[in-house]
Amino acid sequence: MRDPDSSPPSATHRPPRTPPAGRLAGLAALLLLGISLAYSNHFDNGFHFDDLHTIVINQSIRQLGNIPRFFTDAATFSTSPGNRDYRPLITLSLAVDYALGGGLTPWAFHASQFLALLVTGGLLFVFYRALLDAARPHPWNAYAALFGAALFCVHTANTETVNYIIARSDLLSTLWVIAAFVLYLRRPAWRRYYLYIVPMALGALCKSPAVMVAPLLLVYVVLFEAEVSVADLFTAAGWKRAWRPALRTAPVFAAGVLLFALTDAMRPVSTGSLLEDTDLPFSRWDYLVTQTTAYVRYLRLFVWPSGLLADTTRPALRLADPRVLGSIAVLGALMVAIGWASMQRATRAVAFGLAWYWIALVPTSSVFPLSQIVSEHRIFFPYVGLMLAAIAAVMRWVCAPAAAPAQARRARPAVLLALAAFGALGLATYERNKVWKTDETIWRSVTETEPDNARAWNNYGLPFAERGELTKARELFEEAIRRDPGQRGAYINLGNLADRMGNHDAAERYFQKALELREDDAGAHYAYALFLLRGGRTEEARGETKRAFEIDREALLSFVMNAYENGDATPLCKLVMGTDPPLVGDPQGVYERVCVSAPEVEAAMMQVGLDALYTRHDPLAAAAQFRQVLERHPTHYGATYQLAVALDQAGQRDQARPLWERALTMAEKENDKPTADTARARLQERP
Repeated sequence: MRDPDSSPPSATHRPPRTPPAGRLAGLAALLLLGISLAYSNHFDNGFHFDDLHTIVINQSIRQLGNIPRFFTDAATFSTSPGNRDYRPLITLSLAVDYALGGGLTPWAFHASQFLALLVTGGLLFVFYRALLDAARPHPWNAYAALFGAALFCVHTANTETVNYIIARSDLLSTLWVIAAFVLYLRRPAWRRYYLYIVPMALGALCKSPAVMVAPLLLVYVVLFEAEVSVADLFTAAGWKRAWRPALRTAPVFAAGVLLFALTDAMRPVSTGSLLEDTDLPFSRWDYLVTQTTAYVRYLRLFVWPSGLLADTTRPALRLADPRVLGSIAVLGALMVAIGWASMQRATRAVAFGLAWYWIALVPTSSVFPLSQIVSEHRIFFPYVGLMLAAIAAVMRWVCAPAAAPAQARRARPAVLLALAAFGALGLATYERNKVWKTDETIWRSVTETEPDNARAWNNYGLPFAERGELTKARELFEEAIRRDPGQRGAYINLGNLADRMGNHDAAERYFQKALELREDDAGAHYAYALFLLRGGRTEEARGETKRAFEIDREALLSFVMNAYENGDATPLCKLVMGTDPPLVGDPQGVYERVCVSAPEVEAAMMQVGLDALYTRHDPLAAAAQFRQVLERHPTHYGATYQLAVALDQAGQRDQARPLWERALTMAEKENDKPTADTARARLQERP
């Protein structure tokens, strides 16, 4: 049967004329201005969550000379052994941002992030227009594609991916996926050389889900090149038409498998393979079942992006749970919609967009369990498909009438709706950016949106404890325990708080309670050991340290790093050395490596100073911390530069000047032009 939507328009009812190119360019400029205004307040937002170990204390990104190592050593991605992944292009981009910004300057990282968003938007315009034209050529497809790309860029649910620096792995991998499709769709003559695999490979070096180009391309080929609907696949004739075009995607699948194998093999032992069983408190099956609710939540956020969460502690669900059963029904309806839309060429872009959403979520929402059930930076890649489905559905409605006047009447409300959505999303995005300003604003937002999140209440108390607002901090830690009596972190924080307030008996009870909840918690043992050490109870502290080390050897270094914040690292290291039998075969070597000259420890000390300088805006406290680093390592490049910055901000220009001179000499020796230019400019200013 001939597709009625594929018939040419009659001579009586001609399609609308192609609008002038200048009008399209003018609209693009206005939308670009709107996107820029929506994100104008995010450039000074801080570093959060995994940014700590991948950026703030990651020494690897501080020297461009480390670039070759990014591609051979996954340890350069993160200082946290359990979070090391093979994403060399992400580490490379962070190193470039560090160099351009002259250090941990938030605006440099955020500017890079925003530029990547704009490039993604430009590629989306080309991609959406090609898909709309493939479904049904129409002069207005360019406008629909432009609005779709702009709405995607300004969509409030995507703010986590733009604000959370290390989430650029989702942003850049998605960018390369779209680039692969643009190359395939716009350069058909190049297909014989499979050049569109190159962007897929680059995307996989940002994050492995980019290999989903292969199944996505298969769906496109079946729908648009073989012109086979979902219903046709249940017939012999449909399979006969589909198999030969589908076979052309075999090299892409082969490349995808090889890329996944490479990135998975490059993950260190401490991180583990995605294919191995995890130590999470739920099975692969329970995770898969629960992801049905994640699919539906993400759908709802696309339509109505309220209740966004930077963190969630939602538990895994069982198949019989009413929420799971309801979600399965919704997903069943989604599958029916894909099948129905695939039956006519004019709506196949809708089918492809919905299928894209489903397939793009497979890496994070299927049988590969992750520690968090839902996470909002995961939706960036899938939302490319949902936005395509949305604009394709609108264009189908607008262009359904044969007469051009009728199309014009329907186009007006569609344009008004798009403009209203763009404005509303832009305002909401501007407001959401404020949430990502500091850790305090993030955790306050989480407690307001998900009040039962005990981890959020606990983390919300930490900034108050750091500022010395101990009463407020205690209230928040106690609220965390009220929400979840098993919140061990809150008991540990209350113990530290009570110790600072001189209530040592109460502090000990809090530490012991944390250990009662879970005796094999290495962090609780280390925290208790530090408390005992401060109280002069060395032998008891030695026993707690030994027990912690037996539970988790890798936690030793992290604990020593954290101890520097309280000035307890050196006695703690001596405590570790003095264990009998030694915790390691060469205790003196451990002391020299971990407690005296380890770059990781210096990085931890640097982190305290950087937080004081750029997050708390306390240059004097930062300067004190950087001086401690220089006492241990007089030629420390970063400490020299950051101390000069801190003294400048504190108004101590005379003290800063010799440091700028040293920083300039170091920068020239390291061939670090951005830092050298900054130092030279400071020296040229009048004292």
